[in-house]
Amino acid sequence: MGRIAAAGKSLAGALSLLGLSTAFGTSVWVTFISSYVLANVLPRQQFGVVQSKVYPVYFQAMGLSTGLALLGHLLGRGSNFVSAKSEMLQAFNLVAAIALVVVNGMYIEPLATKAMFERMRIEKEEGRGRAAGAELAEEDAEEKEEEETNSRLSRLNSRVKRLNSYSSWLNILALMALTWHLVHLGHALHAVAS
Repeated sequence: MGRIAAAGKSLAGALSLLGLSTAFGTSVWVTFISSYVLANVLPRQQFGVVQSKVYPVYFQAMGLSTGLALLGHLLGRGSNFVSAKSEMLQAFNLVAAIALVVVNGMYIEPLATKAMFERMRIEKEEGRGRAAGAELAEEDAEEKEEEETNSRLSRLNSRVKRLNSYSSWLNILALMALTWHLVHLGHALHAVAS
């Protein structure tokens, strides 16, 4: 029975490390590298389309891999889980990371994508041809319509920036939670090796 328990603990540890390393690496890559590279290389409209396709997959991968880390953490601790406050605290830490990812993926990201596509639609409509040499009354109407459009675009730009800022902060907080768990595992590994 001891070998089966040891094998189960090893499997749980592997699941935990696989989930944590996948979540941590994915988060660092998307948060600090790919988003900035793509934003600097692609035109804004293309970047928005790429972002709208990549982020839902990113949040799903983050939720699943962090959930795998949590599952491995819980299964690997067995009966020690309830008695060790640090193990319980780490479980809550991973649950918090999952909650941040879920809120970001199911609420913030869809709102940001919707606002971004609305902004792109208005910009596209704004760019459509205007008659040159129109009469004065038509010019006044066009100026008023342009002011309204600029006002809507300004509000949408503010909304997109605000939602992207919220999303970035949630990403950073989730990464901090994963980093805390990584440090916890490092301390545990050091304690076993000593």
